[in-house]
Amino acid sequence: MKSSKQEKAGLLQPLPVPEQPWQVASLDFSTGLPTTTSGHNAILVIINKLSKMGHSILTHTTARTEETAQLFVRYIISQHGIPTTLISD
Repeated sequence: MKSSKQEKAGLLQPLPVPEQPWQVASLDFSTGLPTTTSGHNAILVIINKLSKMGHSILTHTTARTEETAQLFVRYIISQHGIPTTLISD
């Protein structure tokens, strides 16, 4: 059996608290939802890491990167400005 040459993972560290609203935002998709009459079957969830305010934006699981970016511009950047940091998995 080969020994691993990878270092062991360290302890998780908390992210620093942002200084201003919408400086740091996180985003994720909620999928596996029933399809609406307008064809949406997913929600793009974007959270402000300082205030925990969120936006839930209807979308679909086949949305491409360009469409997701357009939603981000329309609903986040137009209202809150450009975040310094965007966290996603």
